[in-house]
Amino acid sequence: MLFLGIFVSILRTASVVITPLLSKQLVDVAIAENDHPLLVQLLGIMCLVVLLRTVFAFLRKVLFELSSQMMVTNIRMSIFNNIQHQEMSFFDKIRAGDLITRSNSDINNVRHFVAYVIYMAIETLVLFLSAALALMFVSPALTLALISVLPILAITSFLYSKKVSPIYRDIRQSFAQLNIQAQENIEGNRVVKAFAREDYEIEKFSVASREYMEKNLRASYAWNKIVPIIEFLAQSLTFITLLVGGLLVIKGSITIGELSVFTGLTWALALPMRNISSLLNSYQSFKNSAVKIIELCEASPLITDRHDAVSAD
Repeated sequence: MLFLGIFVSILRTASVVITPLLSKQLVDVAIAENDHPLLVQLLGIMCLVVLLRTVFAFLRKVLFELSSQMMVTNIRMSIFNNIQHQEMSFFDKIRAGDLITRSNSDINNVRHFVAYVIYMAIETLVLFLSAALALMFVSPALTLALISVLPILAITSFLYSKKVSPIYRDIRQSFAQLNIQAQENIEGNRVVKAFAREDYEIEKFSVASREYMEKNLRASYAWNKIVPIIEFLAQSLTFITLLVGGLLVIKGSITIGELSVFTGLTWALALPMRNISSLLNSYQSFKNSAVKIIELCEASPLITDRHDAVSAD
């Protein structure tokens, strides 16, 4: 089901280039030559493409959501079944609060990655490649001018990913510690009251909460530093299209219709640039959560049954 959703997502994204390419014929032939039947035909095809993309978007959403929910159910059952066979020392190393975090927050991060991030990453890549190939077919010179900003984007994204990876790992650990403290205080509420330790526990929880907040702010600051750079690079594509494309039209290298293809697909090159920071954020969160979930699923008890053991039933 997931692979079917990926296939539908690729079809939907690749169809984006059809409408701008048709606009070239619309401007250079239908309008320039006053061909009304061709104009109506091209507009009808454009409407059909939009309708098909809407259907593909609905199918993609349903398929990815079903896949993610089925996966989450299987992971939770796997974790629960594995926990039932662990010895007491396992719960000394991994406390109840951490188990709750892994079984809920971490699994939700994985579900979000499957239901949203995967298809967004695929659509981002397919959208960029489809647009670049279509534009290269129309005007290689103008296309090369547009993609000249990619090296700057690649370097910026690499530095950002390298910086935020440990930050998201710390956020995950702080959140688990926060849950552990809350769970222990709820379970040991009577002991806390019996020894009049309410103020101490409140201060202890407040410190952990502030630490969690500060680490989230660090991640937010890092993200806000890269967003203006990516936004500037994305907006520069429009400037390059108008400047270089206008000069090429004046020289007669491309037609007005061909320039309209670029103005109609510039966003298809800019959108992947805008998406890359949020995709990197989601990936880092998913990676740290997945490590914790795999640790639970692969945990094995010290005492195990023999492979040829006979069931008590």
